[in-house]
Amino acid sequence: MLFKSLRIRHYIASIVGACLLGGVLSWTLLTALHSSVEERQRELQEHSATLQEIYELRRAVGEWTTMVLDGCDDPALLEAAAKRADGIRTRSERVASDTLAYRYAAELTLVNEYRVLTLEGIECAANLNASDPRYEEQRAELLTGMRALVTHTGDAVDRVRAHIERGIADVESTVEARRRRLSLATWIVGAAYAGLIVGLWRWTVRCLIVPVQTLTRESRAAAEEGTPFHLVPDGPVEVRQLTESLTKLFGDLVSARDHLEEKVRLRTEELERSSRVKSEFLANMSHEIRTPMTAILGHAELCKDPETSVDEFRRHLEIICINGEHLLTVMNDILDVSRIEAGRMPVERTLCSPTKIVSEAVAMMEGQAHEKALEVHVQSVGTIPEMIETDPTRLRQILLNVIGNAVKFTESGAIELTLTMSVADGGGQRLAFEIRDSGVGMAPDKLDSVFEPFVQADTSTTREYGGTGLGLSISRAFARMLGGDLTCESEEGAGSRFLLTIDPGDLDGVAFIEVEGCVDFVDAPLPARAESESQTFEGRALVVEDVAVNRRLICRLLTKAGLEVEEAENGQVGFDKAMESFSQGRPFDVVFMDLQMPVLDGYDATRRLRDQGYPGLIVALTAHTMPEERERCLAAGCDDFATKPIDRAAFMELLASLAQDASERPAGGAGGLLAVSVKPRRK
Repeated sequence: MLFKSLRIRHYIASIVGACLLGGVLSWTLLTALHSSVEERQRELQEHSATLQEIYELRRAVGEWTTMVLDGCDDPALLEAAAKRADGIRTRSERVASDTLAYRYAAELTLVNEYRVLTLEGIECAANLNASDPRYEEQRAELLTGMRALVTHTGDAVDRVRAHIERGIADVESTVEARRRRLSLATWIVGAAYAGLIVGLWRWTVRCLIVPVQTLTRESRAAAEEGTPFHLVPDGPVEVRQLTESLTKLFGDLVSARDHLEEKVRLRTEELERSSRVKSEFLANMSHEIRTPMTAILGHAELCKDPETSVDEFRRHLEIICINGEHLLTVMNDILDVSRIEAGRMPVERTLCSPTKIVSEAVAMMEGQAHEKALEVHVQSVGTIPEMIETDPTRLRQILLNVIGNAVKFTESGAIELTLTMSVADGGGQRLAFEIRDSGVGMAPDKLDSVFEPFVQADTSTTREYGGTGLGLSISRAFARMLGGDLTCESEEGAGSRFLLTIDPGDLDGVAFIEVEGCVDFVDAPLPARAESESQTFEGRALVVEDVAVNRRLICRLLTKAGLEVEEAENGQVGFDKAMESFSQGRPFDVVFMDLQMPVLDGYDATRRLRDQGYPGLIVALTAHTMPEERERCLAAGCDDFATKPIDRAAFMELLASLAQDASERPAGGAGGLLAVSVKPRRK
């Protein structure tokens, strides 16, 4: 448990501390042993010096005693011997200062006593009287005594020398023993220190390096080979924490990898399904495009036949128009899907009547329902608001798609459309449109797929009934934009029930009404032509269009409407003609300006005209239907916006709208000429 709580700094501190402690202890022990050896060596040197002094003392004592014995008859020699006694005393004192003096103190004392007695003998010899009859006896006794003193002195000095020599031998043996102990201690300390280093290294390897190496090896294997990372935390706290963190990280990475692989698998399946669906869609599109194109080209060829009667010619033209409108519907559906997926489909909420929108949608399905002798019943359950706040165009398009599908897949019977109020899951009121049919229906497992782009219930449906498979996808997207949803319930062979809900907006102060009725199309008359299609106008128009076929079509429509028309094949020619008429004081009442042209496009041509002060009406012509495209045209200086392909009825309504605006504009208003530009001509 202690090791598990250690950190890397603790390991380093332990290693450094152990090394320092071992070093200090080794140094202390070796220093003590070395000091002891040096001390004994100094003692040995002192003893050696003392021994040398003993030799000198022994020599001096021998010379002195010889001098004493030889000078018994010579007073001068005796006097010299007495003087040399002080040197012997000095040497004996130096010998007495040795550390081993305690061993031969008695002998030194005897030497000093013998020296004193010798001096007394010298003094006695000096006092002998040769005339004394006992002179010879006294002299013989004195010489005998002095010889004994000399002998005893030499023996004492020899004993001192022997003591010192034995002391020196003892010290030498002690020094040698201590030297051996010092050498042994040095080896022991070195071995112990080496053992300490090896032990610390093994401890460091086991507790620090091995866990780090194991961690590195396992993490590298997990990263490079994708093997599972399972490692028991070991070593210092930091290494164990790193192991735990890496274990968690690799676990998360493995989970993320598995999750990513699952997502990739699902995405791959989705892409494969999407690719398969789009392939089917392209096949359907090819069919949907080639079928009307075949009809258009075939009937156009028949129109060229000189033997074709007028009725047949009209019939061919009707078929060409019907198939052309179908192609336009296909293209509009594709554009709607693109705008929805790009998030560029606008919603413009205005006050509108839901019953009016329903009536318009039902009326627009008149032709198809009339052909199948179907009835459409419209009713409400309870009351519904007379006015709602929503986008009427999108709501009408949803109803057209759903009712159109009901008419398409119903061979007999009736279609019921019921309006009612409901409550949304999150609170708030919703206006619901329920459309029931008695058609072929769908299998329950196909209900979700019919709302996906490019999908129908199955390919046989496409082959039998046609269609792009985009209508319901677009309708659901529009329904959700309007604050509701579009759902479906169906049973194969028993018809379908579609439920559309939208947010009706603020209903405070709005009146509520009931709706009930039946629209029978069996004997319904064909729709009458719009009044605007039969109107004629007065004025001058300039058509700026680079495509000759489109230019001739627009010129033909304007000419038939009573306008005087001029043409221009690009923006530069159109700019020159417009400015020429303006400089002559007769500007064109309206200029139809295509936007994408060579030399000079419609945007720049319009900007240049406005920069030059051109006051006439300019209407943009473009195949783009995006709202931002309309804003771009208006920002360039255009007064209105018309889309291609040109629909004659819509085009005539545009002319009528321009004439109405001109008639209502006061004289002298902005532009000056707008009040007399385009107006209806009386027949």
